[in-house]
Amino acid sequence: MSVGILGGGQLGLMLAESLQAMGESFELYDPDPVAPAAQRLPDHTTTARWDKLTALRAFFDRCDVVTYESENVLTAPFFALQVADRLLPSIHVLETVQDRIREKTFLSRQGLPHASFRALNDISDLPSVAKEFGYPFILKSARGGYDGKGQYRINTEEDLMHLPPLQEGAAGWWVIEEVVEIALEVSCIVARSQNGDEVTFPLFENEHRNHILDFTVTPARVEAPLAEKLREVALEAARKMNTIGVLTVEFFLSRSGGKYGSMARSGDWFFALNEFAPRPHNSGHVTRNSCNYSQFDALAKVLTGQSLAPPELVQPDCFCMGQLLGEVWLAQGTEGTLNTSILETTPSVVELYDYGKRVVRPKRKMGHFIIKGPDPEAALTSARAFRSALRDQKNG
Repeated sequence: MSVGILGGGQLGLMLAESLQAMGESFELYDPDPVAPAAQRLPDHTTTARWDKLTALRAFFDRCDVVTYESENVLTAPFFALQVADRLLPSIHVLETVQDRIREKTFLSRQGLPHASFRALNDISDLPSVAKEFGYPFILKSARGGYDGKGQYRINTEEDLMHLPPLQEGAAGWWVIEEVVEIALEVSCIVARSQNGDEVTFPLFENEHRNHILDFTVTPARVEAPLAEKLREVALEAARKMNTIGVLTVEFFLSRSGGKYGSMARSGDWFFALNEFAPRPHNSGHVTRNSCNYSQFDALAKVLTGQSLAPPELVQPDCFCMGQLLGEVWLAQGTEGTLNTSILETTPSVVELYDYGKRVVRPKRKMGHFIIKGPDPEAALTSARAFRSALRDQKNG
């Protein structure tokens, strides 16, 4: 069996590495000639535009099943080529999660806990809908937004006057969402196979900085009844969406139930599903060292028809993943190889993964590291100290 991967960034590359370790055949497709996979696995990578149908057709013809590393891929070519039925997770899942209005409507119709929302027919309707919905709220683009892009917090009517120019005339392009008083953010990765296997990974506790994932700790610092409830809801969502593959479910946890009563409660906590990712997720990088098999291994097993056993933590230690953005490279004064000599004196770091991206930019995800500690607080403290020390390393 040959597996196709649409996207040769870090997620596609790490999935390919799992397939390679299992001895499975795979191909990658990415328009970027210097994408991480194109550099490290050039013999397995096709470089062509997303809308080049001849190249896509040849790619799909070589693959038995195809997955994707990002939900922001064009779906029209799949229908034009009549290959949409070869995608896992399915085209239905992909089209649901790549549009926030479809995603939130799915949550509402399926009775899953969520932050209340209102879709806009046109951005010109914003003032009237805002008045009816009530302040404050978050204005979000329905498509294409990630890492905080296309999101604006609106506290008062006056804030509407200071928004940048927004696209008009595109029905369903914008959605407003109630502001949740977030106390904790966690994610749960579900894997489901065609043979009926269903598993969930241990919960991940996530910290964001400027809307970008900064640190992930597992196991998350939540009590067992709440953790079990969140895993149950994540699995329920994956079942209702009929996801075959992996589905990352992001949750907001709050001490307040919100204004509109669409969140769920467990003990003293209220929670809402924030969004889905039908693919490996940055928070799941920590599974490469914390669990007996990783999120990438799970997807590789599903794609190649292998069985799924429940993933387990490999030891009682806690693990923390720290994101490495372009700022670390820029602080070191390099746009090439990172100076990692500090690893020689930091045995608690069990992985440092450089994605190999050629262009260094602030806020760009360039790599990650994983560190272990006796408890979540110690792991987080060590992770912060390590990244600070790494940033202070100089090249040359």
